[in-house]
Amino acid sequence: MVAAQSGPTTAKKGDNVTITYKITNNGNEQVANVKISSQDFEQTVGTLNPGETRTFTHQIHIPTDKEVQEDFGANATVSNPFYIGGFSVSFTDTSGAKHSVLSNSLNINLS
Repeated sequence: MVAAQSGPTTAKKGDNVTITYKITNNGNEQVANVKISSQDFEQTVGTLNPGETRTFTHQIHIPTDKEVQEDFGANATVSNPFYIGGFSVSFTDTSGAKHSVLSNSLNINLS
């Protein structure tokens, strides 16, 4: 199983950006109970055949400094680059063994 996410390389504070989640069964057997999980996105996929790819998109809001300060205090700021951690994929192989893989993380430079 291969998991990857992609998004814009640059954005502005306050933007909504689209993140693309892509999973591919690169094995020789069908996998079942496939589930994608991130801090902002959860999707039950079901079954993936060998060589099959599924792609999903999800919008994430990059907060402004003012929005972050409302939750974390007057000195809080949005990090630059803006970091989005990887998402995980869990699945079951044909023998019933459970597995999980983690995707890449993203850094979006804020202009």
